Amino acid sequence: MTAIRFLVSKYIADIQRMEPKNIGIIAWHDGLVDGRFAGEADGQLKPPRIVDSTHRKGYIKSVQSWRLQFAKPSLPLGGGEDDAPRSSVEFLEALKMYSTRHFMIGEGGHVAVPSALTLKAVIDELFTQLIDDSAGQDGMHRSALIQSCDEIALPLEGIAGFHKNIYVSANVSEDKAMEMARLKSSPKQRFLLAKYAADVRRMEARNIGVILWTPRGLGCKFLTEDAASFVDDMKMYRRWISFWTDTISQNEMVKRGGIKVSQDQPEFLDMIIETQRGGFLLCDAGHVTDKINKRDISKAVGFLFDELVGSPAAQPGENHGGPSKAK
Repeated sequence: MTAIRFLVSKYIADIQRMEPKNIGIIAWHDGLVDGRFAGEADGQLKPPRIVDSTHRKGYIKSVQSWRLQFAKPSLPLGGGEDDAPRSSVEFLEALKMYSTRHFMIGEGGHVAVPSALTLKAVIDELFTQLIDDSAGQDGMHRSALIQSCDEIALPLEGIAGFHKNIYVSANVSEDKAMEMARLKSSPKQRFLLAKYAADVRRMEARNIGVILWTPRGLGCKFLTEDAASFVDDMKMYRRWISFWTDTISQNEMVKRGGIKVSQDQPEFLDMIIETQRGGFLLCDAGHVTDKINKRDISKAVGFLFDELVGSPAAQPGENHGGPSKAK
């Protein structure tokens, strides 16, 4: 058996919402590097339909750039480290640095395959499993070619640096230095994105809700069942939404060892993150800088929901109004 490590390239139409779609496979074995990307056929590259019209040129440019790197004897790792030679698996780490704003390269995992298989055959199989939608969602069966696949899915924050949103007021009246000092001295009003991944190996998660923590209380909002029709198991969806809603209403949670964490402690949100299981995920998505009073929590949750979860018809880069965003 031969172990082959691979990366998954992803398209992020809206950086704020971070709902990735898989677009390609890059694999390495014993100094050989190759890949396959959506829209490649007969030596031509045509952006797939999932890529927005405003990003099509960027898709072609990114794929062409990645392929150029495959042939280089080494790539810079950055941070003052020595270049990674193609003969080392660290070459893949260097390739991740060629991610762009909307087209990212993230860890995929590794597979153990019969030694007689070519790298191209393995890439084609991974492409069928993780990229190609022609077989439908139930076509993600485990092929006889791939004997084990330990780590196809990756944590959301492992996707080439998960983008976190920072929301600030459009009109800040305080002196900038005073404002920065205030932010450093007070707990961040963090929020989570609840996500659903139909296939955790593909990790093409869609946003289903938002949970906001402030020292003065928490709030949450989730998609209605009609709006979440893309969820395969609606009964399970109801259970998770009910569970998370009930959890944030608790005055305290208990850690291992019997240590109690009250709702007004920042760690309370970290404990909520730990409840995620399977395809129902929670991701630390950012924070709100302006102080949110208890009476305004619902309004703030509604704003975050509209920006990051609701209105999927909104196009990437479209101005939704409301507070400006600093990245």
